[in-house]
Amino acid sequence: MHPHGPGRTFPGVLEKIGYQPRMASWAAARDAMLGRVARLDHGVVVVLSERGPLRCTYSGRLLGQVAADPAQAPCVGDWCVVQEWPDRRLTVVEVLPRRSSVARPAGPVLCANADVVAAVVAVRPAPVLAQVRRLVGVVRDSGARPLVVLTKAEVAGAAEQLTADLAAEAPGIEVVATSTVTGAGLARLHALIDGGRTLALVGLARQGKSSLTDALVGAEVLPARGRRADGRDVAVRRELVPLPGGGAVIDTPGLTAAELSGDSLSGLGHSRERGPRRAASGGPA
Repeated sequence: MHPHGPGRTFPGVLEKIGYQPRMASWAAARDAMLGRVARLDHGVVVVLSERGPLRCTYSGRLLGQVAADPAQAPCVGDWCVVQEWPDRRLTVVEVLPRRSSVARPAGPVLCANADVVAAVVAVRPAPVLAQVRRLVGVVRDSGARPLVVLTKAEVAGAAEQLTADLAAEAPGIEVVATSTVTGAGLARLHALIDGGRTLALVGLARQGKSSLTDALVGAEVLPARGRRADGRDVAVRRELVPLPGGGAVIDTPGLTAAELSGDSLSGLGHSRERGPRRAASGGPA
């Protein structure tokens, strides 16, 4: 597969989840197609394509690349080229360049090609502001537009106070207070996703990321949760979920408090230095 001029236009499904033909420089061969990684499932890569969801394995070449550099492994949100073999097997043969990415602190990539990356913080119980600062540092370093989403904002007064605290410490970062009970804030998130954009939700466990995803879709699409030792449900895998009206949401597993501790992460308003900011597109480069 080689980049060569304007890529083939794939209308429909791919456009709804962020494919932008005007930015494409890749074209699929006759035996290949373009798609976007929706889920990783025990070594199988689930790719959304114009033919619907495809269950794919790694090609031999990609396996070699991943062995040499694990960061080359497909992750949720990646755009990729899938090849169909004569025996109907499907393999991911190429992962296209990422325009943004979110990684666990000192860990693997969580998701890629989001246009907006939100630090999700529940209003109750009251969050630890030091952890929130470091979480915002993570989303700032993604290369996408950073956002703070407050959940459970139906708690009177608490959301307003937390919004004020965050505005004082992180001027310029939008804070959206949401509630899956009252529907507050959902219209604003839909507006941010409108036009085929992708919103990634990142935060500690039990902050309401999966419930927020369900609310944006308008149905329970992420019913499967893991169960911790204390009996509480948590999301256990990352997944890209297309929205009925276009755009997509990426739900990610909860970070741990330990991952948001220490001084190695940037704080609010003090993002780590990096190269030129990447365009937050979500489409193939």
